[in-house]
Amino acid sequence: MPALRRTIRDSQSQAPIDLTSYDVTFSLKQATETGVTVLIDEEEAIVVDAANGIVEYVWGAGDTDNAGFCMGVFYLTNIDGKKFAYPQENFIEVEIEDF
Repeated sequence: MPALRRTIRDSQSQAPIDLTSYDVTFSLKQATETGVTVLIDEEEAIVVDAANGIVEYVWGAGDTDNAGFCMGVFYLTNIDGKKFAYPQENFIEVEIEDF
């Protein structure tokens, strides 16, 4: 499965956010009949191009074992320890297909 790549943008201006001093992680959850299952819990993401806000998450072993629709979010933590979610509203839709 190809890496999940996104450009992190300011919610107002839509300009890319400079991620030079940020740590970035990725989380993925899946709704089930009995609740929500956490598939990925804030695992390290890669800042591909800090100046242009480009990040990606490279799928690891077991990350895509559960077929279905999932909800993803990148978390950005600045040097002061303040944490931001992207997207700020909703989530990144990910569909894992059963082969």
